[in-house]
This record gives sequence, C-alpha cells and structure tokens, in this order.
Amino acid sequence: MSLSRRDRRALVAGTAAVALIGGGRPVVSSGARWSASTREEVAMLTTQVANEAASIRGASVARDSLVARRIRLAALDTALFEAATPGLAAAMLAEQLADAAQSSKAQMSNLQLRSDSSRAKIFVPVAVQASVTGDWSAIGRFLTQLETGRKLVALRELTLSSLPSSSAPGQRPSVRADILVDGLAKIEPMRATGP
Repeated sequence: MSLSRRDRRALVAGTAAVALIGGGRPVVSSGARWSASTREEVAMLTTQVANEAASIRGASVARDSLVARRIRLAALDTALFEAATPGLAAAMLAEQLADAAQSSKAQMSNLQLRSDSSRAKIFVPVAVQASVTGDWSAIGRFLTQLETGRKLVALRELTLSSLPSSSAPGQRPSVRADILVDGLAKIEPMRATGP
C-alpha cells in the first residue's frame, strides 16, 4: 500500500508533534525496547555458552592429562621401594646394592643406611653409603647393575681410589669405589587386620 503525498506529510507532522509532546525525547515502542533487551540477553547468553564450552574443552584436556599422569605413576610405582617404614625401605635399597655387588664379583663393606622416619609422608627418600672393592671390570659391572636394577636409584656420590696391589703375579689391580646411592620409597604402614 502506497501513501499519497498528503498522507506522508500528515505522518511526518504527526510524528514531529508526538516528539514535541514527549519533550523532545524520541518515543520508542515497547516492542523496540523488548527487542533491545532481548538482544542484550541473547548476547549475554551467547557469552555464557562460549565460556561453558571453553570450560568443557578445558575439562577434557585436564582429564586426558590426569589419565596420562596415572599411567606414568603406575609405571613408576614398580620402580619405587615399597615398605612399612623408611628404615625397611633403606634396607631394601641396601639389599639391591648387595645383590649388584655379588653378581658383579665385587665386595661391599662400610654399609650405612640413611632414612628419615621423623615425618609421616607417603614418599620418602632413602640412601645407602657404602664402599665397593674389586677390579676395574667388577666396579664397571656393579655400576651397570645399579643403572639397570629393578628399582630406580640415583648415584649421588662416587669416589674411586686405587688400592695397593699385592705381589701375586697376574692379579688385576684393585679399586675401591665409595658411593652414595639414593632411592625413593613409598611408605605404606601395615594395617592391623581383624579376626
């Protein structure tokens, strides 16, 4: 439907009159106000949905990271010394060193166990200080045994010194290795079982 020229002039004059009556403020219909508030609400809800979607993506990344960490922990769990007390864990470390010395044809002496039982923690460091004697190849095999042992250990100190050779012909020169070896223990106190 098209408006005549006269009707258009009347519409413009009427709109101007309504604007003047309203104090010069533009008159906005309730429909236009509803539309503006709806747009604001839609914009706010869109932002909230985007934030929630980002949060969900972050949760899946965190879940994947947690799964990966659990797998790594399970793999490392077998490399830790498990005992009821730190002292028992240090004794287990000393046993691993003794086994390595025996299989490499070296002798171990001056054994000192170190553990901290003053704090109740799940994971505690333990250490063993010892002297290992043998020829060069025996000391090399001993150190290889430590590196490839069933439990994860760290060689913190190593001092090599040559021992005086005996007068026996064909005997290889002896070496003493003073070592400090660390390990990590998982302490799980024994629980009393009921009858």
